[in-house]
Amino acid sequence: MQGCYNYSIPNKYLINDPHSINKGALACERHRKVWYAMKHELKISGMSCGMCAKRVEKALLGVAGVQSVSVDLATGTALVDADAAVELSQLKKAVEDSGYEVI
Repeated sequence: MQGCYNYSIPNKYLINDPHSINKGALACERHRKVWYAMKHELKISGMSCGMCAKRVEKALLGVAGVQSVSVDLATGTALVDADAAVELSQLKKAVEDSGYEVI
């Protein structure tokens, strides 16, 4: 089993847990916290209101392997935490299928 020490969080040894549902996640064995392997930042055009941001968030959460999404209407960005298996093309397709464009 591979592991690493997370220097930003004292006394946390992170392991790559092969039994985890999220195979791309790093888990803190002692505290059972999970850090996902991939973070994506998408710049999105076409959002003009809070409902637009919610539609994009819902579309991204619908992609298998996506764990969390934060959409910022003011900056036009979406921050996505996902398993390592999630590809950028899957995220772009989800956004485009919901009526917006990834730039």
